[in-house]
Amino acid sequence: MIYASLILVIAVHILLFRKRGLLDPISVFFLAFLYYSYFTPICMKLFGQYDLILLGNTSYITSDTIDSSALIYAVGYIFYALGYYFFSKNENFSGYISKNTSTISIVKDNYARILFLFIIIIAIVIILFFSKELINATSSYEGKIGQNYASSSYAFMLGMAFTILSLLANYTILNVRNYAIISAMATLLFAFLAILTFSKAPFIYAALCAFCFLYRYKKLPYSLTMTTLIVAAVVATMFIIPAFSIFRASGEFAITIPNRDSLPLILSEASGPFSIMDFALNGFISADAHPLWHSFTLWIPRAVWADRPLDIAEGFARQVIVSWQAGFGLGFSPFAEGYARYGTYGSAMFMALMGAITAIVQSIFARFVPQDMRVPAILTIGGLVSVMVLRGAFSGLFTQSLQNWVPIILISLVANEIARRTHARN
Repeated sequence: MIYASLILVIAVHILLFRKRGLLDPISVFFLAFLYYSYFTPICMKLFGQYDLILLGNTSYITSDTIDSSALIYAVGYIFYALGYYFFSKNENFSGYISKNTSTISIVKDNYARILFLFIIIIAIVIILFFSKELINATSSYEGKIGQNYASSSYAFMLGMAFTILSLLANYTILNVRNYAIISAMATLLFAFLAILTFSKAPFIYAALCAFCFLYRYKKLPYSLTMTTLIVAAVVATMFIIPAFSIFRASGEFAITIPNRDSLPLILSEASGPFSIMDFALNGFISADAHPLWHSFTLWIPRAVWADRPLDIAEGFARQVIVSWQAGFGLGFSPFAEGYARYGTYGSAMFMALMGAITAIVQSIFARFVPQDMRVPAILTIGGLVSVMVLRGAFSGLFTQSLQNWVPIILISLVANEIARRTHARN
């Protein structure tokens, strides 16, 4: 059942989106979806090990759970893809035209210079006003989690710097002649930032650089490109994810050979959302205290709404983690949330709603960005949000979108005003 489900979603994805190419963030969402939904159960079948370790406890995953999750994933993704497809048809992802200019010309680009200036300003602000937070957050994984939750301003500033840097890198890769060199440099930079900050987000940005590189390369058909990316992602997951997990836990790198004993490390990142699906299928997740309409309001800061309700993900984490601490959680899954709210087939409508809202939100926000930067901005921010929402609740779609789009929109307004004044003087 799980293999038939996997083949079905791959076929549907290629059928719907092969003409859009890699710059549509649905391709990023799709790869992340395969990872968080299919990787764990398929590894269990391949290794013949069905024990899943979560919170120090071991759960046995039954064949019924794997088959039921396969159905929910297939139906859910198909309806998500359809919702996204019909509400994003006006975006011309495949028609993005590269300037194919020199790197010097990009440096002279008004919008690119504004992006770079904001990165410098944010870096200076962090060093001057958040140096203590920076030191604590880069000292250990626990320090990073605790500091990000304790100082939301620091976390926002750092996240904003990463997003702007990623947008600048992707825009450059898509428009310069020596895009291969820029791609390699940007990928290495984000890998270094991931290690420095104990954060997975820079790895996502590194992957986006690869998407931009492959778009410029244009020597492989979309189906073969996606197959290559899936294989590369599997190889990376087998070796890089365990090494990064060991590093976050001990501060040391160690490459492990994939086997039954190393399976918990291999699944350390992917198993969270699948574990949530297991909980949902067994009736341990209730949405009674978390009505759907709350999801549309939870982006409001607690500084404004002190009694803001918990989202379903944090509410569940507080129930099952005995020594729960602020900022710690299990990860979550919108597919599991849809099932917990509406059952197997009702979850399909839930995912269709999520796909449609994703397309509408990114289309509205992208209108404030200059035309040349529109597609790179959608890929950068939509790509990051696509991955993050697969580990969170539906409400995270709004929070993540606002946190990452608003700074880019403000920068766009500043750039437009500077361009207007410059033109007026001339």
